[in-house]
Amino acid sequence: MNVNKPSQLQIAQALGLSQASIVKYKRRGMPMESTDAAATWHRAHVKITAHRIPQLATPAQSAPPDGSNPEAARAVALLDLAAKALTSGHDIGAMVPELRQALRAVPDVARAGMLVPVRVFDLLTGDVRAALQDDETGNDQVAQAMPDDEAAAMGEFWYRCAAGEIRPA
Repeated sequence: MNVNKPSQLQIAQALGLSQASIVKYKRRGMPMESTDAAATWHRAHVKITAHRIPQLATPAQSAPPDGSNPEAARAVALLDLAAKALTSGHDIGAMVPELRQALRAVPDVARAGMLVPVRVFDLLTGDVRAALQDDETGNDQVAQAMPDDEAAAMGEFWYRCAAGEIRPA
């Protein structure tokens, strides 16, 4: 076994899939050199059918030896699963606690690169947005370009809201 590649078990755990699914997807062309490559391939090539919602797997127990972040890979896989479930017309309410837990598990340094699907993001941040709208006092400010440091702080704030780290009182 090449020490730079994650095992099939590590990829399965990171993506929340069974080892049998990994074997099947590997035959269909899923790259096995990293969990990120496998997750990208999975998002592009595997569609969730409307008649089933896949079961969520437990998080990976150790970091893959290729240096990728298993927490980020797991969060991306769960977010993608939730987006596909929403697109298929499923209610993902039961997934929300695990989605938030997966987002919280991502280290701060890996959070800036996370892309949360819009529909899932809206669902995870809806309570905070509603509280902020209720708290508005008629400030009709014209939208302006935001400096990079403010944009980064805003992105961090909304990520923390989606992760459940910031909740309305």
